[in-house]
Amino acid sequence: MRKKISILAAAIITAASLAACGGGAAKTSTSASSQDTKTEAAKTEAAKTDAAKTEAASEAGSASTTDWPKSAITVNVPAKAGGGTDLQVRYITTAWQKTVGASVAVVNFDNAQVGMETGRTAPADGYSLLANHSGCLCQYQTGASEINPVEDYEIVAAMQYMGDQAIIVAPDAPYNNMTEFIEYAKAHPGEVSCAIANGNSSHFIWGQIAKATGVEFKMVEAANETEKLTNVAGGFISAGNVTYQNAVQYVEGGKVKVIGMISRDGKDVEEVVARGDNWKTLQSQGVDASWGSNIYVFAPKGTDAATVEAINASLQAVLDDPDFIAGCEAMGATPEWHTVEESKQMLEDEQKAIVEVATSLGINVR
Repeated sequence: MRKKISILAAAIITAASLAACGGGAAKTSTSASSQDTKTEAAKTEAAKTDAAKTEAASEAGSASTTDWPKSAITVNVPAKAGGGTDLQVRYITTAWQKTVGASVAVVNFDNAQVGMETGRTAPADGYSLLANHSGCLCQYQTGASEINPVEDYEIVAAMQYMGDQAIIVAPDAPYNNMTEFIEYAKAHPGEVSCAIANGNSSHFIWGQIAKATGVEFKMVEAANETEKLTNVAGGFISAGNVTYQNAVQYVEGGKVKVIGMISRDGKDVEEVVARGDNWKTLQSQGVDASWGSNIYVFAPKGTDAATVEAINASLQAVLDDPDFIAGCEAMGATPEWHTVEESKQMLEDEQKAIVEVATSLGINVR
């Protein structure tokens, strides 16, 4: 049931592109590979841990007797509507609303910090929640935000793994895989640029790549996924990391090509690699860099523990929703749900890993 996120410590900082890690992703879903293997693995894990889930709910005690929910639920999302983060959250809320017994509304914030603060200061009654990915940890460690996600909220649940990301370049770029890309960058020092959102996950990703390869990239600000896609396709920025879904769409449109995938564990996905060897993970191509993020659901600090457990238990039902599964697959994501304690540990472990990376890069201000 538990899937730890691995972030290999290596080099600089940005998923919300998705807003810092996906804030501008395309609104139209693109059919991705079926990724049956990942889906079946998630279902198998869920089946194996049914007993543990039941035990977690019973340990909450009063969670089974709380009268939550009694009214409508709001989920604040610190990312623009239609972006990658927003779409992944809406897959959850759409499925959740079918079983939770209350209406669920998503409220988007173009300004990520306003969204995070709204979620932090909302009434601690279980009806105003926050959903975001771990890019918010990067923002805190680099000083882009004063909100510490681990300490300033109650952790409700870690949900789906958002999926591997693609490294894209212009279709006419003189390299077709990571090996050729790194060789070119070394032969043309200071010329190769990469798209990042300062203080967010893309900054970390490219920092890791730079440190692992010894290449000094020109870091160019691209605040969201749309800016990355547009600038790389237009040849204004050499490379960028984007969601699998958008990579497929732009590749099929002849606007970019993919030279590698960055993942949490370095494992190649059969359906993805079927597109070509250039879709293999960075680790498979000899570059020691990784990144992965789950969607996390938070409640305001001080929310009653029984309510937190009740919310968490109710979210488990989305794993049985075929539309949730299909939505995750379309974005290259893996359906997941974790107990409160597991979710806390996952977020804490991820923060520790991000601290290591930020410290190694000299950008940790905490």
